[in-house]
Amino acid sequence: MSLLHGWIRPLTTSAVLSIVNQVKPRIGSIDLSILERETVNSSTDICITVFFGGNKHRIVTRRGGYRNLMALLYDRLYIDDFGECRGIGRCGTCHIYIINHTEDILQRVGNEAATLAKMDSVFPNSRLACQMIIDNALDGLQIEVVSN
Repeated sequence: MSLLHGWIRPLTTSAVLSIVNQVKPRIGSIDLSILERETVNSSTDICITVFFGGNKHRIVTRRGGYRNLMALLYDRLYIDDFGECRGIGRCGTCHIYIINHTEDILQRVGNEAATLAKMDSVFPNSRLACQMIIDNALDGLQIEVVSN
């Protein structure tokens, strides 16, 4: 783990555009086409609200950006001891509660049911983030990360 772990956060498109607009007069022409394409495609954004450590976090991603919800949460929130088995559904360290849910979101897959059966504080809205693929069904999802 690098010394900068936890200090560097991904910049949003609007933050990048703000920085570019500040430095543009000093350095001349800047090609903004890549940022403009990202802004145009914002309808494909998947927005997830995460409650963790007494804070509310809003995470925006896209389908295919991460292999599963565990990887997204690990990358964006830097949660210690989260996702120890790296996505095979065996450790339970990526245990989350789904706050607003549909039956589709609550369907457990793979090793998930067996792993959750061995754990405490498991409820019908419990899931393992490693077993949840990032797709449009997660747009608008609200979750709570369970403290171990």
